[in-house]
Amino acid sequence: MRQALCFFILIFQIALMQAQDDQVVDMLMQRQDYQSALTLLKEQDSSFNQQVVMGKCYHRLGQWRQAKVTIEGYLKQDTFHTGGNIALASIYDQEFNMPKAIKHYRRLVKSDDQNPTFLKNLAQAHVKANLLRLADELFWQARMLNPQDISILLSLTDLAFRDKNWLLADSLTNLGMQLDSSNFQLILAKARCKYTVKNYLESVHFLKKAKGWIDLNPYYQKMLGYGLLQIDSLDESIHVLENLLYQEESEHTHFYLALAYQKKSNSERSIHHYEKAIEKGISGNIGKYYAGLARQFKRENKLKDAIIAYGEAWDYVGNPSHLFQKAQLSEQYYKDKSIALAEYRKCIKYKSLRTDELAFAADRIRLLKEYLHQSSN
Repeated sequence: MRQALCFFILIFQIALMQAQDDQVVDMLMQRQDYQSALTLLKEQDSSFNQQVVMGKCYHRLGQWRQAKVTIEGYLKQDTFHTGGNIALASIYDQEFNMPKAIKHYRRLVKSDDQNPTFLKNLAQAHVKANLLRLADELFWQARMLNPQDISILLSLTDLAFRDKNWLLADSLTNLGMQLDSSNFQLILAKARCKYTVKNYLESVHFLKKAKGWIDLNPYYQKMLGYGLLQIDSLDESIHVLENLLYQEESEHTHFYLALAYQKKSNSERSIHHYEKAIEKGISGNIGKYYAGLARQFKRENKLKDAIIAYGEAWDYVGNPSHLFQKAQLSEQYYKDKSIALAEYRKCIKYKSLRTDELAFAADRIRLLKEYLHQSSN
């Protein structure tokens, strides 16, 4: 009897110590002192609950390899363990191992398909995996369960932008603005919507609203500068774009500045920025930059430079109107009219040339041929 009593006392003391240790671990976890919690757990006999807590510690400490080993271990006993699947999904997501991240997010949705956060996380993983159709479906499911979630509206807006569905994007941002009209991301999304449909006045309005609270990144500064240019706020546009050059010297910024200075009749600065845009050019817009430069040279009566620039524009873009401009300028600049004749002959080969330009070129060919014939006699 005495031995049995001692045994029960010993069991009770062990249980009491275990309970005390568990309380300490809980306290350490609440304080986010995961290293101390892990050290204490390692000193205890392993149980399922302790494995779960150890998995959380490894996860929070960023020891992903050990976290995965530990969590996979107890998921073999409980496949749909919520905390374990959340942790593994998060780890694989951060490692950009999207197939495995999706696998664990799907388990979470399967265990509770009425949880909008699980659906949203699964949708976001599909976006990262470039499975956009499925992502769109999942975001809409999540929105049905939580229509107040602005992040879901922003994600759906982004997908609408990718599909070039501007009407849907605008509608989604309207819904978002009804929930929170001061949300910076929504304001910027609204500005982008208006900019895309060329409503530059409203785009500038929203960008200026955002700029009053946050520093716009180069993408939105460029958008603001071009929007201001389009509504003829030239001094403001130049101010924004010139300042942007200190952060990002891109071809597009130089091109917009060239247009702004051109509108202000500042030929020197306009030519400078056209030439800079060409120098920095890596996109398919170089032909556009050469065409703008050619027009500016033409205004300055620098005909030879304009001819060269139109030639470059033609080479890059293949727009026969550039060839037509080159032919006209060649006729004015060169004494040898056979040069212009050759250029006009090139023009009429292209049926995509405007009707009036085609007729003009054909007429000039006839007249120049007569002129050259008479000159040779």
